[in-house]
Amino acid sequence: MSSRYPHIFLVILLVSILSGCHTSPTSPAKEAQHQVKEPPVQLVGTGKVGTIIPATSALAIQQKNGQIIYQQNANQQLPIASLTKLVTYVTIRRLIKTKKLSWQHTVKINAALSNFSQNRNYSNVFLKSGDSYTVRQLVNAALIQSADGATIALIQATGLTSIAFVGQMKKSLSIIGIHDAKIYNGIGLNNEDMGIFGDANLPNDAENTMSAKDLGRLVLYLLKTYPDMLETTAQKSAPFADVSGHTQLLSTFNKMLPNMPYAMPKITIDGLK
Repeated sequence: MSSRYPHIFLVILLVSILSGCHTSPTSPAKEAQHQVKEPPVQLVGTGKVGTIIPATSALAIQQKNGQIIYQQNANQQLPIASLTKLVTYVTIRRLIKTKKLSWQHTVKINAALSNFSQNRNYSNVFLKSGDSYTVRQLVNAALIQSADGATIALIQATGLTSIAFVGQMKKSLSIIGIHDAKIYNGIGLNNEDMGIFGDANLPNDAENTMSAKDLGRLVLYLLKTYPDMLETTAQKSAPFADVSGHTQLLSTFNKMLPNMPYAMPKITIDGLK
């Protein structure tokens, strides 16, 4: 996660605050019974339109019915940086649901990806060259620490090329009812920062964009369809072990979780992003 987009985090925080009223996690047996084809997520009403939030764009919604409470420039397409990983996550879950991937599937780390995982300009957890990690481990690293290298490894675990995975991400968004987002990779960096993992056919400044309203639709879909993800995002830290037994500690960037510096009194934040 780069620090170049501070404004966009203010956008999603307003949406995420309402995620505390989530339903009980869905059991694996019930999840397997879900139909992949689902109705698009709808937002209701217009709510209060204002300019009081010190952010480029903002949106507050009710989780239970999609009612808009407040919006500010909520239709403008803006860079979403590592919020992209929510789209990657919903795509991974859809592939697992359709039996095209499993939580236990592993991917072996090559030297190039290991080197990328050591770039401290981005959010990363070290991936050892030659070691293998499970899909579940890599999902944890992507959601808790927003680890860029681990998210690339997660995409590689699907067996799809980066371009093919972007196609699957767009399909996931289409299912939700999101059609205007611009998606170029599953990480959230711009094409230049992706280095050798970028797309040579794209300009250096190509980056993922989405509106606050579409982020709201994505959040509602995640909380309804995969509420168990909050069991991961609510963690302030978690172990991340390689096959040799060496364990690192994943640390969240969400400083609004309980007992963190920006935790809100009388409101329990359970993460998401």
